[in-house]
Amino acid sequence: MLPALFFLVLCCADLSAQKGSNAGDTTEFANGSRVVLQSLFPNQIDNLSLLGKVWGFLKYYHPVVAEGYFNWDYELFRILPTYLHTVNSTDRDAMLLSWINRLGNIRSCKKCVEEIKNEYVKPDLDWINADQLSDSLTTLLNFIRLNRHQGKNYYVELMPRVGNPNILNENPYRQFIYPDAGYRLLALFRYWNIIQYWFPDKHLIGEDWKNVLPEFVPKFVAAKNEMEYWNTVQQLIARIHDSHANLLASFPEWNNRFGKYYPPCMVTFVGDDPVVSIIVNDTLARLSNIQRGDVIKKVNGETIANIIIERLPNLPGSNYSTQLRDLAITLLRSKDSITDITIERAGQEIPCRLHHFMIGKWSDWYHFDFPYQKDSSFFFISPGIGYINLGGIKKKQVDSVFKALEGSKGLIIDNRQYPGDFALYEIAAKLNSEPRPFAKFPIGNIDYPGSLYITKPISAGKKSKDYYNGIVVILVNENTQSSAEFHSMAFRTAPNVKVIGSTTAGADGNVTNFFFLPGNLFTRFTGIGVLYPDGKETQRVGVVPDIEVKRTVRGIKEGRDELVEKAIALINSEGGSL
Repeated sequence: MLPALFFLVLCCADLSAQKGSNAGDTTEFANGSRVVLQSLFPNQIDNLSLLGKVWGFLKYYHPVVAEGYFNWDYELFRILPTYLHTVNSTDRDAMLLSWINRLGNIRSCKKCVEEIKNEYVKPDLDWINADQLSDSLTTLLNFIRLNRHQGKNYYVELMPRVGNPNILNENPYRQFIYPDAGYRLLALFRYWNIIQYWFPDKHLIGEDWKNVLPEFVPKFVAAKNEMEYWNTVQQLIARIHDSHANLLASFPEWNNRFGKYYPPCMVTFVGDDPVVSIIVNDTLARLSNIQRGDVIKKVNGETIANIIIERLPNLPGSNYSTQLRDLAITLLRSKDSITDITIERAGQEIPCRLHHFMIGKWSDWYHFDFPYQKDSSFFFISPGIGYINLGGIKKKQVDSVFKALEGSKGLIIDNRQYPGDFALYEIAAKLNSEPRPFAKFPIGNIDYPGSLYITKPISAGKKSKDYYNGIVVILVNENTQSSAEFHSMAFRTAPNVKVIGSTTAGADGNVTNFFFLPGNLFTRFTGIGVLYPDGKETQRVGVVPDIEVKRTVRGIKEGRDELVEKAIALINSEGGSL
């Protein structure tokens, strides 16, 4: 049997009728929740998971709570002590009933409907009827659902025109570097419910999100210092599998968790093998005996396969290739100035002592692995073949670029960088002979949290006889993310277009603003879903190329861009196909 539960906390205070996150006594829990948890019995894990679901449901659904008339964080701390002492489900449910009934009367809602027009995803509220709750509690929760809050919500708003959620009024509790057990549970409940009701791609994470809550309750309780707390939060964020999501904090200990020493090179994954792709510091690279094209086999004696298995749960990428992309950034960082690595070169494994250096700023080390960065928004890369770097081109350049392209046989649009400007509609208008739909969006519903409805498809292009009629090749890979993916979808609707490369990052759509978790942590996520007009998903899937082309170790070693080579060959071939 697990050790007994220990706690020190004040009992329930009277609920305040003031409005706002500062409603009631703002100092009662300013120095801590006064909850001390050493371990949990299995029934307490189940009960806390239920409390987290009920607390979040009331936060967004109960008309009085959603208006902001309570300091809802503090109400969690007020109910916890007695709640944790409940010994059976009857007492537990009776306590929840009493708590909810004290929140105020709920008026009948004539505007609340069961079915939303163009509904894509229904609210995930089956737990109300499936969690073996008492009939009275189930009836009350369903009554709140049917007579839920409508209109402006104190804790969330949907951004004008786009509809991505903006999370509001979440106290960061900056005074805590290592929040106590009560505040750690608050962090879990806050994040879990924000995802439960406002992450538009929750149905795509690959598991039942409700099962994640009881898994993480004991993990948040057990975190015994700030680093364990931060790592637990990062693992929770990683479970939504969103390349836009990550844990951010201003603490040097977190930002330097992989070490403050940086390698003299950067790596790119080719399959499951990290390959030296850029030499950042020539002197240290020569001293370390590393060259471009070297394959990293071990780091400090640990195989890359084991490192991938170890690090993967902490990487929030939408798909595997994006997780490896992000792993490459930290793989060779170190807490020491020298790291022992093993490389493979010309079929031979060679031990090396990798010499590191400290950077003054990120740009001192990080170099995007991209061959055409300076003065490269547009040029002719081969006779009769134009090249647009999406990361460099500006809206104002589009007319002159396509004037220069007149009579050319082909165009390469390189979407392997984030767009430097939102020139989507200007470029699409030059590629299309008429407007063509390319995307539609599942959007959250402020009046029915957790539901999604689909907007009408949007189009790009305009009716014109002067559209570009050469062959267009779009280059994509795991660095093609968000707006770059969106641009690719629009350009792909034009005639004579092929997409080549590898699957993109799978994180399309506008991003929520950063929101806070206790301990001055902050994070974000993809705020709207993005579908093709036929309803196919893009989140986690990405833009799938027509022709798969990936970098090779040989190509990296020789400094070649194999995607560009393939694009040129494709355009030069008869009919644009090989």
